[in-house]
Formats: sequence, structure tokens, C-alpha cells
Amino acid sequence: MRCASALLVALALGALASAVGGRAASGGFRATTTIRVTATAGDARYLVDKAPEGYPNKGDVIRETSTLRNAVAQFGRPRGAVVGRDTWVTTVVTPPFARLDVRETTDLPGGTIRARGTVTVLQTTGTFQVVGGTGAYRDARGTITLKNLNSSGTRGLSVYRLRIP
Repeated sequence: MRCASALLVALALGALASAVGGRAASGGFRATTTIRVTATAGDARYLVDKAPEGYPNKGDVIRETSTLRNAVAQFGRPRGAVVGRDTWVTTVVTPPFARLDVRETTDLPGGTIRARGTVTVLQTTGTFQVVGGTGAYRDARGTITLKNLNSSGTRGLSVYRLRIP
């Protein structure tokens, strides 16, 4: 399972978006926001673990959480301050980790952001599509770009580029 955890941490490092109040009356995007956070691996566990157990098999589902810290001063807090948590749920499509479908949720002040995408074991960076959220992030669109900060995959940088209506 450590291999699963390292891969997920390496590719699944969520980010935060700043709280943006109000909605655009016209339905267009009124704000563009770039957020940078670092993520540190937390808990990782199989939600579905098909035989042989502990090895990535087609249909296995793995959940991993990370603690998020400011990569730069933002959200009224200094660089390094804890600013949230993310949860990544990964389904193995082609074992062992040749293709993974990923769903992400980041808990934020004022709401959540949701993203999804597909990754492979050979990637050291990845881009996921932001597909919405709740609260201040409802209907957010954009991307999350992920990059490893160490070879073990336990720390990474996430950059959110969001359009908020």
C-alpha cells in the first residue's frame, strides 16, 4: 500500500482557492484566482481492495488525505500556515497504476472545490479539471496543476487556476 500512497501523494496534492463572495448576475466569470499550496501526505487506505489484497488491482479504490499549507502568503496567513485539507479518491483502471481515475475534494474556508482527471504512474506532474464546488466556490471552473517536491512523493505543490462566476 505504500506504493499506492506515494503515487497518490505525488499526483494528488490538492490546493485552496480564496473565498470570493457574490455571484455574477450575467452568468459569466467575474474573478480569476491563482492559489499555491503545498501538501503533505496524510492517511491512505483502500476503500475497495480486490484480491490479491494490498496490491493495486483493476477496480480497487484508494482514498488519501493531505494537509495543505500556504506556499506563499495568502488567505491572510503567512507562508507555511495550515490552510486546509484535501481528499483524493482514486480508482485503478489499468493495474498496476498504469491508469488511475481520480476525484478530488478540497475543504476550504467558505466551501469546497471538486476536481477530476486521469493519471499514470510515470507522471511526476499532472493537471486536473476543476468541475465545481460548494459555497463560495459553487460553479468554479479551471485547473489544478500538481508537481512533486520530493522523490518519495510525500510532499508536493498544487497550483489552482480558477474562474469563479
